[in-house]
Amino acid sequence: MRRSAWFFAFIAFISASTLLPTFLFGETNEDKLSYELERYTLLNAHGKPIKMWIVFTTTIIIGISGHLFVYFFQTHI
Repeated sequence: MRRSAWFFAFIAFISASTLLPTFLFGETNEDKLSYELERYTLLNAHGKPIKMWIVFTTTIIIGISGHLFVYFFQTHI
């Protein structure tokens, strides 16, 4: 359980430190109703492929670390 808690704390830290700034700083439509919803999605990455690469790379890192965690957890049982 401790290993699992440390692993998910690591995942939460990586996600928060990379994805939140990526989503928060971007341009969205001027409509106030949809502004708050679009701000936290990839709709504000239109015309900026670097944001897509940041999300893609973070997803790959999280996926690989999840597989490694499961592999090492099974070998230590």
